[in-house]
Amino acid sequence: MLLPRPARLLRQCPTLLRPAVQRCIATTPARHAQLDESYHPFTNDMLMGSSRQRPNRASAIPDRQDQDVEVTEDTSAVASSSSPSAYAQSAESEYDHEDGGREERRAPATVIGAKRVGLVILPEQLTESIQQEINAGDPHEIRRSFLQLNPTTRTPTRGKEGERFRATPSAALAKAAAFLPGEYAAVRSIFTELRRRQGDDWLPEGSVMEVTGTVGAGLWALADSQELLEPVVVGDGRSVGRKYEFNHASRSGLELAERLAESMPTGALDVTYQRQPSKAGSAIPALVLSSFHLSTIPSTSAQRTHIQHLLSLSSPYLIIVDRNTAAGWEAMSSAREYILGLSTPESPLHIVAPCPHEAACPMLGGRESCSFSQRLQRPTFVRRTKHAKKGEEDMGYSYLVIARGERPGRSQASSSTGRVGGVAREEGRRLREKTEGRTVLREVEGGGFEMVSLVESMVEGGAIGSAEDALEMPEEEVDLEGLRTEAYEWPRLIAPPIKRSGHVIMDTCHPTGQLHRITFAKSHSKQAYYDARKSSWGDLFPHQPKGKEVVRDRGVRRLSPANASLAQVGVAEGEELGAGEMEGWPTAALSEEQADVGEGQTQGETSTAGASTMMWDFGTERSKRGGRIVDKSTTGRASRKRSIHTSAVTRSVHPPPPPPADAPGPSTPTPVPRTKVTINELYRLRSSSTPITCLTAYDYPTAMLSQNANVDMVLIGDSLAQVALGHTSTNAITLDEMIHHASAVTRGAKTPFTFADLPFGSFEESVEQGVRSVVRMIKRSGIDGIKIEGGKEIIPLVKKLSDMGIAVMPHIGLQPQRATSLSGYLVQGRSAEAAAELYDTAAQLKAVGAFALLLEAIPHTLARHITESLGILTIGIGAGPGTDGQVLVITDVLGTYAGPGAWKAKFVRHFGDAGAVSRGAVESFVQEVRGGGFPEVGKETYAMKKEEWSKFLEMTKKGE
Repeated sequence: MLLPRPARLLRQCPTLLRPAVQRCIATTPARHAQLDESYHPFTNDMLMGSSRQRPNRASAIPDRQDQDVEVTEDTSAVASSSSPSAYAQSAESEYDHEDGGREERRAPATVIGAKRVGLVILPEQLTESIQQEINAGDPHEIRRSFLQLNPTTRTPTRGKEGERFRATPSAALAKAAAFLPGEYAAVRSIFTELRRRQGDDWLPEGSVMEVTGTVGAGLWALADSQELLEPVVVGDGRSVGRKYEFNHASRSGLELAERLAESMPTGALDVTYQRQPSKAGSAIPALVLSSFHLSTIPSTSAQRTHIQHLLSLSSPYLIIVDRNTAAGWEAMSSAREYILGLSTPESPLHIVAPCPHEAACPMLGGRESCSFSQRLQRPTFVRRTKHAKKGEEDMGYSYLVIARGERPGRSQASSSTGRVGGVAREEGRRLREKTEGRTVLREVEGGGFEMVSLVESMVEGGAIGSAEDALEMPEEEVDLEGLRTEAYEWPRLIAPPIKRSGHVIMDTCHPTGQLHRITFAKSHSKQAYYDARKSSWGDLFPHQPKGKEVVRDRGVRRLSPANASLAQVGVAEGEELGAGEMEGWPTAALSEEQADVGEGQTQGETSTAGASTMMWDFGTERSKRGGRIVDKSTTGRASRKRSIHTSAVTRSVHPPPPPPADAPGPSTPTPVPRTKVTINELYRLRSSSTPITCLTAYDYPTAMLSQNANVDMVLIGDSLAQVALGHTSTNAITLDEMIHHASAVTRGAKTPFTFADLPFGSFEESVEQGVRSVVRMIKRSGIDGIKIEGGKEIIPLVKKLSDMGIAVMPHIGLQPQRATSLSGYLVQGRSAEAAAELYDTAAQLKAVGAFALLLEAIPHTLARHITESLGILTIGIGAGPGTDGQVLVITDVLGTYAGPGAWKAKFVRHFGDAGAVSRGAVESFVQEVRGGGFPEVGKETYAMKKEEWSKFLEMTKKGE
């Protein structure tokens, strides 16, 4: 239940007002000042007494004499409604202000995009049920159980002897007393956003399934959002008895959730309680909810299995919500990439919230996560369990709402529809009133002039129909469905807005898949400025900025011009920075240099025909935050760039020469840098039938080749023993040598998925030896995964590593480490028995958690069958085109050792002749040096002034 600030104060009145005073307030009739009737026109809108009460006000002030609620001084959160029914009202009714039906001053589009609710209050039934459970037990034991909970994972920690605490009833009750209100507030906020975005009937008829790590956050949030916590009245038209499947792994937690739900009205929900979710059946649920559960699953592969099961239920909506922790953000970002990778034209999936796009998440790789916050009022048991003093707290969470079907496109309605609110209407009314009484000169027959009113001139000119039209503000017809469709392409605030005097700065996730910093000034649009000041973290903002948009690369939250270390601020030619734009910036020295507009432009300095483009780079030393300003203004002159250097040293600037007349025209915008390739991205490429590229790398230069060419995967293979170290076999390389070379590769290959071979002799002895070797390699080199050669004998090691969350790619088929036992480098799986053995091995390796398979030198029909039937990512080398990707040794691709008499395998193709080019360059060097042609005097040497040379000769003669 949600209440505005005054209602919350009244709700807390047991500690603020004495009972006698409360009874006096309740029984004292409202009194009004007796005024002369002539003053009535001036006092119609003034509330002179307490007669104008909201409906059902008494229901918001329950008799709770035993509460000792503490009032905080924080008045920033203002709720949007005062009761569950008001909370769940439609977007149409939200345009009327909650206080006395005052006109909503925000634009209708802004109301639809609003996300955050001011304050969430736990339902009365749930509050009383939890308090009864606490009273029936030992509060001190609950407090001790709370202290034993991990504050990040909400799970019991280990004891002194190393044993893990079991999930006891007191631990379950401690979780409910400390964390359930915040979890309820987060899910409740999501349901409110969906109702505002999708309409009142967003949830279709049908059952609901929840898999949760809480004791009923989703269950109670759904019941409250669907107005099922009020007593059932026959004939009220409310749906009763929706089936609800509640899944919780802990027996004690499941029993507690069932006891708490007994306080719900009879027939509100038909709940079944299970410890394992049901499998896909004939009945398709209307909603599948995973609440605060995904991050508790230990490995990425197990998380993907959980998501696959939820998607197999074919529900119209899938909602995943988790905590704002490092593990929660990692699980949510991984789930987002994985789900988008499963979307196909035959079975499309799209994101409803929070993302305004379906590109790679721009928050990945940064220090901040894509999370949001919801404020809630702490019940008494929460404060006593946590020993907290404040009466309110903010719950941080991340979430994802997935819907089936194609992502809705932009509405046919104009982008300005729904942007006119009370502020714009008042401004328009004032402007029209100014036209009354103004005069203009009008030429008359005979060459004279006469003074006429401006309104009359507008009527005669056809600008308005009549004089009355000048003082009227036409009402805009709001297309709510069109706005809801258009909302899919509105930017979302990913941090609290920075509100300054005269302007508001917002960091947003833009529909282009980038992070934009946008500014709304009061001078640009009073309606947009007002809406910006009323916006909050998580809102979708519909207005288009008129100023510059800063495209951010990283570093969003808590970064403002007052504390940012700016390295460069680009400004179009002829444009000056105003006082408002310079407010709070550090003192800087200006330098100006001309920027090329052709192919020589750097990233971010692109321009289109007739447009100027600028770049904003944030600090290179202290801040290390990057970005650029995209200037939408058009000019007919060449693009120039002014830079602001925060260094104390003024640098001299030597502008480059102007481009030649035949220089190419403006270039196209530079593409966004590729983000880090993850396992989910690889599976997305697989699902879209995009072949995956993989090359080996052995040092920094070869790693940079793959980095610059956008190769998907880089393998630090044990083949470096032969091609880089000169050994005759791959078995000669050691684990330390592999770590040394892998460290160099990861410093160069920043975006590809990097994985390395586990060398011979580092894992065969035991599973423990293999685990130690893998952990050591990953920690010291920074690779993303590991490749292990072997068959069924490595299944225990693969399972152990997968359970630890390590990405493992088994190597089957031809195994160079075992070439001797295989009687050489021979093709494997050519017989029916050998093919069946390979297929069975691949199936068992997938079952224990391998994320991919490397298939070497096997028949292409067998490789295609394994890829298609097992559904696992496959990388082939000598396995035909039927695999998901191809890998080759980098020296084979470059042709480093190509030449007469050089042996190469059948599947190897030289894509270059680097060996011949390199040999030719070395031979030319030797020839030039021996012939005296290198270095050439004057061209490749340094000179000395003649007078200095003469002085030097004289000095040497004196020394002799």
